[in-house]
Amino acid sequence: MPSGNDVALFENTNAKEPIIIDGLVELGRIEVRLPRKTDRLVLAGDGTLQLRGTEARIPGKYFTGFIVTGVLDIGPKLHVSICNQRFIAGNKDGTVVIRSNKVRAGTKAPTDRKYPSDGPDLKLGITDRGRLALATSHWEPGMSLDMSAGHTEGPKIFEFACAQRPQGITFIRLKEHDGDPVAIHGFKPGDFFRFEADPLTSCDKGKPFRVDAVRFVGWPSGGAAAVKRQGSYWYLLPAGTEPPAAPEGRVP
Repeated sequence: MPSGNDVALFENTNAKEPIIIDGLVELGRIEVRLPRKTDRLVLAGDGTLQLRGTEARIPGKYFTGFIVTGVLDIGPKLHVSICNQRFIAGNKDGTVVIRSNKVRAGTKAPTDRKYPSDGPDLKLGITDRGRLALATSHWEPGMSLDMSAGHTEGPKIFEFACAQRPQGITFIRLKEHDGDPVAIHGFKPGDFFRFEADPLTSCDKGKPFRVDAVRFVGWPSGGAAAVKRQGSYWYLLPAGTEPPAAPEGRVP
């Protein structure tokens, strides 16, 4: 039985059957390095996967997920608790597909020197030709979004992947951005991409988010992005549009 210190490494495989999690499974980190970017690892079931975090190649950085190449597909009923630092899609051609709104920030260990705190919230990262696809109607992971790490040969991609109904996501804030391109696909009227804290101020002082690097693919005016506040939230939107109308504090 794995423990919270173990790393589950998946490589050289394209699993035809999903991995079923129907109880509590603890791991330090899940790492996916498949032969091709289209190869897929599916996690299914209605249990809980708790990722505690292990030190990665960057000293002092404790990753809970590192999807290097291939697709990690998280099933619609699975609970995933992401603790202590970052969960990253990318590095080469890594994709994370979120089909469950039960993928959330877990409990950090702020007093444990082994897990240094990275501000008040955890980060979900997209880096180096990485893609994050949201395939559920709404998701509030309790994390910040980090699209700044590393340099890319192509854009970092966030995809609203469920065409049947409006979708929404609420992050805490955006981390600073290094100028690499970010492309948002599948955004439609009624969808929202919002933040609990001003995304232009960033997680790091003096390093504001580069909203000029974001493009809403398929929208007019070159897909330029803008940030607008409505009530307690800041919305990232195609320039020239308004946030969707909704009661304060509720998902539309």
